[in-house]
Amino acid sequence: MASTPPASPATRMYTVLPDESLGSIAEKLFGSSKHWVEIALVNPGIKLGQLTAGQVIRVPESVPPEGASRSSVNGS
Repeated sequence: MASTPPASPATRMYTVLPDESLGSIAEKLFGSSKHWVEIALVNPGIKLGQLTAGQVIRVPESVPPEGASRSSVNGS
């Protein structure tokens, strides 16, 4: 019996503002810069540290509560 792949998290589009980073976007949307990982996970082609104003990225509709386990980025 084939296993079903995990469901992708629900996402929405977000336009990056000047001088924003994944951490600052996470802080603004989710209340903690620690949630930058969830943003990175739904943007596999994104280059960390190279966001530009006007760039459109995906952000999760929600993030796991503090302390919940989460997947790693780039296998780390």
